[in-house]
Amino acid sequence: MARTHYQAATDSLKLALKREGITYKELARRLALSESGMKKILSAKDGSFERVAEICAELGLSLSELLAGREEGMFELSYTSAQQEFLVRDLRALRLYWALVYERRSLADAQKVAGLPRAEAFAVLRRLDQLELLALLPGDRVRVPPVRQIRWVGGGPLVDKLYREWSAAFLSAVATPASKPGQQFVTRYFRASQRTLDDLMKAIQDLETEFVRRAISEMRTDSPGLVHIRWMSAVDNRSYLDA
Repeated sequence: MARTHYQAATDSLKLALKREGITYKELARRLALSESGMKKILSAKDGSFERVAEICAELGLSLSELLAGREEGMFELSYTSAQQEFLVRDLRALRLYWALVYERRSLADAQKVAGLPRAEAFAVLRRLDQLELLALLPGDRVRVPPVRQIRWVGGGPLVDKLYREWSAAFLSAVATPASKPGQQFVTRYFRASQRTLDDLMKAIQDLETEFVRRAISEMRTDSPGLVHIRWMSAVDNRSYLDA
């Protein structure tokens, strides 16, 4: 049976509680409710969105963002010039932002990946907050945008950098005749009709859509044992001998 919109919202709330290390008992105390009452609210199939909004406010969350987290459609994301310039200029800030927002790492893990001491990390977080890339909350907590399917639009120096540099590094790592476990690299050439080319490109797009949706669902429910996955695909209608 499909989840109701209410269940989708409360599932997202449960993830937020887990991420922030807040127990049902603590949340119930803050809202002057019993622990059992709080459990009923978060386990019901349907209920009051007014109560959900109260919980969101207590956690420093936006109800609209919470509900957006259940949407399965593609979200078109563009970065402002100021956002891009900051992330392109400061590699460690980019790594911290990426680890938090796209890889959903803990703040401690993201700081480690970015190579930032605590004081410097929070200086970067304050700037990311000012640029509206995330929200820095009281108690050294961070709120990041909801998990959703992203399509970058608008281009710019940040998107260009990631496409050019990260794609080149990825290709360099996996473009070998003998792939390692957990890797796959395929390069092919053949001649075929335009219809076959169109069908191939659609099949790749459909495959991407299916597995991105599965990954989004697993990230939203914080499924155990999630691993990092890099995926790059490319098709065109040229020969390898073309200049």
